[in-house]
Amino acid sequence: MPGLTSLPMLEAQDVCCLPQPHSVLTSNFFYDSPNDWIHASLELHYQFMKVPFENLTKYVRDSERLIAIENFIYNAAEGSRKNMSKQDALQHLDSLLSQMQGFKVKADASNKLEKDGLQKIRKRLDHLQVLHSGGEETQLKWKQIHLDCILVEYMIRLDYYNTAVKLAEQSGIQDLVDINIFLGAIRVIQGLKNRDCSKALAWCTEHELYLKRSQGRRRKKKLHVTEFQQPYIRFHETQSNLEFTLRAQEFIELVRQDHRIDALDYLQKYLSSWAVKYKADLQQVMLILAFKNFSDSNDCMMLLALKRWDDLVDQFTLEFIKIYGITVKPLLIYYLQAGLSGLKTSACMEKNCPIEDPFYQDDIRKLAYPLPFNG
Repeated sequence: MPGLTSLPMLEAQDVCCLPQPHSVLTSNFFYDSPNDWIHASLELHYQFMKVPFENLTKYVRDSERLIAIENFIYNAAEGSRKNMSKQDALQHLDSLLSQMQGFKVKADASNKLEKDGLQKIRKRLDHLQVLHSGGEETQLKWKQIHLDCILVEYMIRLDYYNTAVKLAEQSGIQDLVDINIFLGAIRVIQGLKNRDCSKALAWCTEHELYLKRSQGRRRKKKLHVTEFQQPYIRFHETQSNLEFTLRAQEFIELVRQDHRIDALDYLQKYLSSWAVKYKADLQQVMLILAFKNFSDSNDCMMLLALKRWDDLVDQFTLEFIKIYGITVKPLLIYYLQAGLSGLKTSACMEKNCPIEDPFYQDDIRKLAYPLPFNG
């Protein structure tokens, strides 16, 4: 999926001529000791534990919020119980009983989510423990599971959802991959591509606390993630204004459709609270109301440009990556880059490269062209 991976999809012929998994992804050849290989393998797997941990944290906070709300409602109801007649008291008890039953249903659902989250973390810890304690045969099996996880992540990022699910089921790695997390992001991105902000705004509400955490110090320069930069982005590197940008886009769309009265109501309801924090940006967006003919202003034409939807997709993707500690590109790409760079020498790129050399294939050369030489 273009939103979650900016790399072009590998064609069938590219995949067929790639080195076999055991030659690059599962080989200890380039390491002095097994421990070196283990540490190198886990370096790019920060998201392996980060994603379920963030999910569990979210479930716990949702439970705390649910309890706080129910407690507030109960205290408010208790405060109004004084001087009640017998009939009113009975109705009050029936109301409380109904509320408690509803709370129990919500609490049970929340408890199940927490248990599932803990189970997923435990299985991943057990999976990592096997790597350290198992013998050569066990490690070989671990590497195959590791490769399946990488392939599932790659396929889900390119929107091959059914294939990713089938591979996860066949390999028995449902608890080791995060298909549902990516699926939620895919739905948001598809909504934005269809010029619909509702799913993205719902996502912002769901991750409100995390987006606030990412509102660290503002950088003067815009963050650009290039192909060979660090695979992870830290929270403090950019300020999150995703929700404001989405609200501003909905306002712009109302004006585009000439629903100016509705746009003013929307401005008052959803954007006025951002006036202090994003005063200059809000003033620029409001400029669109001053022109009946948008072509009279270059600024208006920029606000109405459809490219803004592509920018929203990029901004959402960046926030998604930051919150869950996910690599900028699929893990498969980093492993391919590492493997090809380890094999790449100046002789490999010569025209008289032997046919037995993987770099004899033009597709391999294209993939390896921007990578550094080994030695």
